[in-house]
Amino acid sequence: VLRFALTVPVPYQPAAPGGKNFMTTMMPSWLRSQQAAETPMQETALEDKAEHEPMGEPEDAEEGDAPHDAAEHGEAGSDGHDSKKQGFFKATLSILRTLLGKIWGAFLIAHKTLPDFMLPVAFFAVTMVPVALIEADNMGNMALIVCTGLSIIFICFSVGKTWRVLGFACLVATLLAGSLATYAEKKYLVEMRMVDRSRWYDNVRPSEDPGAKKDASVISFSGAAYVDTSRSVGYRDAGLWCVAPLFDMAGTSYAGYWAVGRNCCNTRGRFWCGISSTNSLANKGTVVLLDASPVLPPQIPKYMIAAEMASSTYSLALPRNPTFVQWTDHEDYMEDLWRGSVGFTITAILAILGVSLVAAFVLPLIGANLLGENGSELPQPAKAKNMIFGPSLLRCCSTRRSDQDDALVARDLLHQRHYWCGEVIHDYIFHVCNTHVVIGALACHPAHPLSQGRRLVLMACAVALILFPVTLLALVLPSWFLLRHIVTSVLVMAPPRLFKMYRISAEERELAQGSGLGRLENSRDMGFIWEILIFCCGVLLTVLLSVLSALQIESFDSLPVALGKHSDHLCFAFLVQPFFDLVMPHRVMGPYGTIWCFGFINHWRYERDLASNEKDIPLQKDSQGTV
Repeated sequence: VLRFALTVPVPYQPAAPGGKNFMTTMMPSWLRSQQAAETPMQETALEDKAEHEPMGEPEDAEEGDAPHDAAEHGEAGSDGHDSKKQGFFKATLSILRTLLGKIWGAFLIAHKTLPDFMLPVAFFAVTMVPVALIEADNMGNMALIVCTGLSIIFICFSVGKTWRVLGFACLVATLLAGSLATYAEKKYLVEMRMVDRSRWYDNVRPSEDPGAKKDASVISFSGAAYVDTSRSVGYRDAGLWCVAPLFDMAGTSYAGYWAVGRNCCNTRGRFWCGISSTNSLANKGTVVLLDASPVLPPQIPKYMIAAEMASSTYSLALPRNPTFVQWTDHEDYMEDLWRGSVGFTITAILAILGVSLVAAFVLPLIGANLLGENGSELPQPAKAKNMIFGPSLLRCCSTRRSDQDDALVARDLLHQRHYWCGEVIHDYIFHVCNTHVVIGALACHPAHPLSQGRRLVLMACAVALILFPVTLLALVLPSWFLLRHIVTSVLVMAPPRLFKMYRISAEERELAQGSGLGRLENSRDMGFIWEILIFCCGVLLTVLLSVLSALQIESFDSLPVALGKHSDHLCFAFLVQPFFDLVMPHRVMGPYGTIWCFGFINHWRYERDLASNEKDIPLQKDSQGTV
């Protein structure tokens, strides 16, 4: 654009009064209005200049001065052309500067609203991962119900229209995740489960009748078995359906077992599907083609046509129900299915993440800002300024905080305040970021009483206890799944609540005993020492239990295999805390006494009603009545 502005002359097109020429038509609206505002001032300046300048040459000038006048007019024309180019150059720079300013402003807004736009991604992930990867259908259904209910609540209780659209996006992401998770499960995991749970036959000879082993999912052939690639056939139907007979001795014509594959052969006499180039899979399991996936089209009829063609071409004896096997090791086949499920799930999550990031950046460019100017679009803009999600990644985007604001926020967080900015989505995200064991270790408020370092220690201890002792409990008592879930819930939810109760009691004790400043500081120092001792004892106990559990797990199964099979406990631990936050009853100190609230939504609505009645949300009081 700059090179065009400097090299290409722009023809001047005068416009009629009130009309538009080419330049004004192509200008943005804001630049056109600025030019219209500056035009009267420029005309006034030109009139003043004309009044003070001397008159031009008289009309009866000599004819010899005509070339000189023409030269002066030529210089004036070139000066006018240069001034036009400079004006266009300045206008282009102004447009670029404005565009960069809007992009930078959109980036700053996206940095503040990024947690809100990550909510559809979180709903999508927690709904899809349990079903598509962990094979935990119960947890997937629980996540689907919880996320769908939350999305409907967000749509109903949101104040701004943009927030309602965000709640609708959460609902769409949840339902889409449920559909894609079901598709991934039926395409990959159903066949994996069937292959893993069906029978395995060893030392099978290809000359045997395949009808006796129709319940097999994995077959290990005898050492003499081989694939006769010279008598293969490829049936063309939207690709090549390749078959080749299996024999265990030369000269036989009975073909009850066939190696199969897609697009890995010629129409006649050449076959390279799987690892058939070695022609032997002695003492290894080959996977029987089962057509177990309910979402994929059946394959056995296609291979049956190809086998009939090979039978008629090479004069082979074909039984009524031959067995088709994929000439590959069953462990490699299972790994390919697992990789397909993982790749499908990760691709879907990354796609939703990309859409959310683009929306977070593009919406501020078109004027759709969730928070407004400094939270002006929120019911409680003063509280919204203090809602910070984790440490700021960029110094330029960090929010300035005062010690007084941090103290107020820390006390509100300690006493379980739920109503902050007034938008239920933003308040719920802030609540989860400050209460969840895993998310809180990364996104809690910098002034939270349970600091980020302590949260990291609690998260590491909880993960270690879930991985090792709970896995050992699952191996010792495999049918007591309810007990495992109860232990996991206690390990996840008990430590933060105990710490919160300790901090509240410590504050009340400091206020009751702290008659002097020195005495109060000594009390706080002793409390800090007790916290360090408790954390150290908890870490040592966690390490001891984890090591002892790992040694016992080795007596049942390989440690990595056992931890992988029971990794669903980690998914349950991640989901159980938000679920209990929605239904857990707790006491709330109100202006007329203590009341009971059931879950986050009930507590949030109660504090919202207090705020709408212009009553400050009360905090708990000590024995002397001090808030």
